[in-house]
Amino acid sequence: MLSSRAVPVRGRRERPAAASVRPGRGKPPTSKPPAHLLVRLFGENAAFTLSNPGTFAMRALRAFKANQGLLLAGAVAYYTLLSLVPLLVLTVIGLAHVTDQAQLLATVEEYLEFLVPGQSAPLIEQLRLMLAHREVVGGVLLEFPTIPGRDYSIEYGTDLIPSGKALTVITATKDRTQWVDIGPPETEAKPLDVSRRFYRAVLLPQSP
Repeated sequence: MLSSRAVPVRGRRERPAAASVRPGRGKPPTSKPPAHLLVRLFGENAAFTLSNPGTFAMRALRAFKANQGLLLAGAVAYYTLLSLVPLLVLTVIGLAHVTDQAQLLATVEEYLEFLVPGQSAPLIEQLRLMLAHREVVGGVLLEFPTIPGRDYSIEYGTDLIPSGKALTVITATKDRTQWVDIGPPETEAKPLDVSRRFYRAVLLPQSP
């Protein structure tokens, strides 16, 4: 006698259809603005940054490390401090024409104390010396090897053949000597007023 039993039939289970949500009902809309609105307002790159701040921060950190950001930051800080004195010199020389020099130096020293604590006094002393010899601004500094006790003259010209001679005779006291060309009366014109100028230090013969 044959017995009948139910044979399972494999099939795909049907998922219930999602209930339609009418406008104004169900899950409230998110406060994040749509991407196309950000692109239209800020541009594609800014829209990506605003939409993905974490991803942007990680990419920025990786790029900072790959480009040696700490080394570049140190270089910027170093050259900023290195150019501080020349910048102050030019600024103070310009302002010294319209304000009292002592008051100007006192104000600069006060602000320098905040910028470089403990180092304002040497900087102010250098500024004071530059103001006392402001005529050298725009001059040309020459440095050449010398023999102590010997006399030298400076010849100059617009080409390699000298056409003039400085009035001052330099007596060397060390193995290297400096001389500044500031124009008349030492030379016929200021260095900045000519297109080019060549110099030559000439060792003068010893007097018998």
